[in-house]
Amino acid sequence: MKRIVSLLLLLLYITFHGFAENGHQLWLRNKSAKTVDVVCSQSSATLTLAKQELQQGWLGESNASIALTLKSDKAIKGDGFRLRKNEVQANTESGILYGVYELLRCQQTGQSVNEKVSNPSYERRILNHWDNQDGTVERGYAGLSIFWRKGDEAFAVTEADKRLWTDYARANASVGINGAVLNNVNASPTC
Repeated sequence: MKRIVSLLLLLLYITFHGFAENGHQLWLRNKSAKTVDVVCSQSSATLTLAKQELQQGWLGESNASIALTLKSDKAIKGDGFRLRKNEVQANTESGILYGVYELLRCQQTGQSVNEKVSNPSYERRILNHWDNQDGTVERGYAGLSIFWRKGDEAFAVTEADKRLWTDYARANASVGINGAVLNNVNASPTC
């Protein structure tokens, strides 16, 4: 009888934990997004991305209207933004994107969206990678490089690579990172 109960408990555990989150999506999980009307008078790749993020991750009231406004404001510095309940205003397109991520983060964490101006403390916010061209990582703890590979396939860019790089860029932008440096540790110095 104990064996049967133990087996049932093990099966229940596997059933509920067999589909565990791997952390790849970070806080950017798009769960049950509601419809939202995104209004923006300008168009660019960055603004299109901001609109897509809102449409895929909106957890506010259904059929709300959100304005993305590019407008010069002396209170907003660099890639900063002004956040309101139904508007993200910034001096730059990147500021709009950072503001959209802040709005979505507030929704996902259950925080109220209060009007505020958010300015970055530093103009350049970068990650420094210590990846070798053979795909190993000098100062990393999560596997091989996502930028380099060893052997003949080193220069073949796959769709999986593109998705991974897109996810990487999206994750960085969602927390305000605006650059990355790749150090090739094993490279010979050149003049």
